[in-house]
This record gives sequence, C-alpha cells and structure tokens, in this order.
Amino acid sequence: MAHIQTCPKTRLRNNEWLTFCITIRDKINSTDDDLTKFKPEYDKLCLGITNFDNSLNRLNKSEYTLQSNESKRQLNASRDGLFKKIKADLSSTHDDFVEAARSLMIVVDKFTNISHLSFEDIIGRTESIIGYFQSDEYKDAIELLSLNDRVQQLQTINNKAKHILSQKATETGQRNMIRKAPSTRRELNSAYDLLVSQLNFIARRDGDADYLNLFAFWNALIDKAHTTISLRSGATKGGGRPTAEQATNQLRRLSMMMTTIVR
Repeated sequence: MAHIQTCPKTRLRNNEWLTFCITIRDKINSTDDDLTKFKPEYDKLCLGITNFDNSLNRLNKSEYTLQSNESKRQLNASRDGLFKKIKADLSSTHDDFVEAARSLMIVVDKFTNISHLSFEDIIGRTESIIGYFQSDEYKDAIELLSLNDRVQQLQTINNKAKHILSQKATETGQRNMIRKAPSTRRELNSAYDLLVSQLNFIARRDGDADYLNLFAFWNALIDKAHTTISLRSGATKGGGRPTAEQATNQLRRLSMMMTTIVR
C-alpha cells in the first residue's frame, strides 16, 4: 500500500521547508484529484504556508533602516534631478519652455526643502509632487518639457519606498505586527502532518490507485530532503549516508517525480 513517508521537516532550514511545502501545494493544485476528501487539511496547509512566508519576509530593524535610508536617498536624488531640469528651462531660448517652467516652479518652490524630513513624510510629499505633475493643470507643461520619464521614475522609486514602509510593522498601529517564524513554522508543521495523516488514511481506506502519482512525487521530494540534510551534515555528524537500497529507491522515486512533472 502506497503511503507518504516521514519527512525530516524539523531538520530543514526555513526556506527549504517553505519551498518543500509550496511544491507540495502546487503539485496538489496541478492534479485532477478530488480534493473534497482532504480539503480542510489542504486549506490549513495553504494558510500555514502564507503565514510562514509572511513571517520570513518580516524586516528586522537593521534591515529596515538600511533599506529605508537607501530608498530615501534615491527619492531625494530623483526629486532634485527633476527640479533641476525644471529650473534649467527657466533660461531656455524658447518662450513657451520658459512659461512652462515658470508654472512648474510653483510646485518646485513648495517642495524644495524636504530632504531632512522623515522617510514616511518624504514618501507622502513625493506622492503630492507626482499628483501635481500628473494633474490637468500641469501635465501639458510636463509634456512640453519632456519630463514624463522623470516623473515616472520618481513614481517608481516612491512605490518601492511605500513597499518598504509597508513591510515594517510600527508601534503607531499602521498594521499588526507580523508573527514570528518559530510560531508560524510550528503551525505549518502541524498542518502538514494533518494533511499527510489524512491522505494516508484515505489511501488505506479507499485504495491508493488515485494517489500513486502524488505519493511518488511526494516521497521523491522527501528523499531529496534527506539527501540535502545528509550532504550538509555529513555522515560523522549524524547526517548519515543512504544505503545502496535507499539510494536505488531514491533514484527511482526521483525519476518518477521528474516523469510526473513532465506530464
């Protein structure tokens, strides 16, 4: 009777375990199997993957500081470059260029001295600058002076800055603190075990014919995890080396897995 073998999940690194679970989730999604028999357990696995993934992507203080400082520098440089282009056109030999630049200087003068502001404030002010330059009042002047690319560049940098800001949970209540990886990993482990237990039970009760391909893929992935751990740990450190029979089985399962992927 085919069954899903034991996975050394606690010995896999966080990203290895996340990748493993995502691979299983995607494999189940790609099959035509009826999920109703194990959908509650499958849904828990999907939720566990999402929560674990989010916790791994949480920015710590030092990472946030580095990214926000670099993003702030890019915002200031891009804005200053745009403003200098506008100021340069004040001395153009074309009267229409000069008139367009003068109209835009209303915005430039309003937002010139903002480099000293906080990261969050600069993002907000930059959003206002972009709003002005894309408005009906100023868009013709921007077009005439060929500054659309500059404005678009500023918007792209500001969008990246907003993403960095959103990743960092703050004490001001902007969003809830992302849960820590050890907690979300325990929940993912539990969800994984429940799904495996349910699938093995269904195979024993109803027969394994409908699950042979899925189980072969799954077990090959587990064999690959064992190999990864063995290579990292070494035989003298408890990693162990597969016996000849285990190696043969591993190659067979890996071959079956690749055949399934191709199909």
